[in-house]
Amino acid sequence: GLTLSAGSSLLAACGSGGQQESQKQEPAGPVRRGGTARLGLIVPATDPDPVTLFSGGAQATTQVCAEALCFVRPDYSLAPMLATKWEPGAGAKEWTFTLREGVKFHDGSTMTADDVVATFDRLTNPDNESAALSAFQGILSYEQTEKIDDMTVRFNLDRPYVDFPYLLSLFNYNALVLPKDYEMGSFSKGNIGTGPYILKEYRPEQGVTFVKNPDYWARDKPYMDGVEASYYDDNSPLVLALQGGEIDIVPGLPYQGSQALFADPNISILTASESSYRAMHMRVDK
Repeated sequence: GLTLSAGSSLLAACGSGGQQESQKQEPAGPVRRGGTARLGLIVPATDPDPVTLFSGGAQATTQVCAEALCFVRPDYSLAPMLATKWEPGAGAKEWTFTLREGVKFHDGSTMTADDVVATFDRLTNPDNESAALSAFQGILSYEQTEKIDDMTVRFNLDRPYVDFPYLLSLFNYNALVLPKDYEMGSFSKGNIGTGPYILKEYRPEQGVTFVKNPDYWARDKPYMDGVEASYYDDNSPLVLALQGGEIDIVPGLPYQGSQALFADPNISILTASESSYRAMHMRVDK
């Protein structure tokens, strides 16, 4: 999964608690702070907007600076992110999430239940052309996200669904929490997310500059000073850029066309097991 790889790679680089917690390994040495990660991405199909995006380049771009309620560990269990805990009710037809206190958006405003309710009403509104509509179809409908108090949100589902928290994690790449007054199409202007890095400059079809968030909710993080993302038209120049040392990280590459990387001693290929599959549709009337 490109989405999981993108989120995990960058959050590991900034020292995500979820990532470290799941590995339960001693660090190889003292934490190295500073520097800028150079990220290589396929140019997004459109300007990145968490509500409508679908391409891999847009997914990775938004995940550098915005976050979900839950974080997916490498073993696919869920760790707290913008929510600290969640519990089912009414036979898993209700899910109540407790939000993390003290989280600030990049414009300095504090994240509350109002922002979470607005985020998921926006994603489930049929009029918004949300890319998450198919993920929530038959599970969570428009205006069924309820504020209990400033730091508690209840999701009233269409039917019992035991895996609902996964739809509020990075597995559902549109489920990034945005301010209640967010205007669709404005994400690339910056100062919108809650993540470890702040979108400073978006250059269409060229790249994005992110700087360190000094008010990030995770204490003593992020470790790096920033992230510089460069966009490439297709896989071939991306591979050459990685081999030539122009970039440090590529969240996901197809095997075809990338074979040279597997034999390059200067490049580490990180892999993860997954449950996805490819479907081949064929005519069966002939």
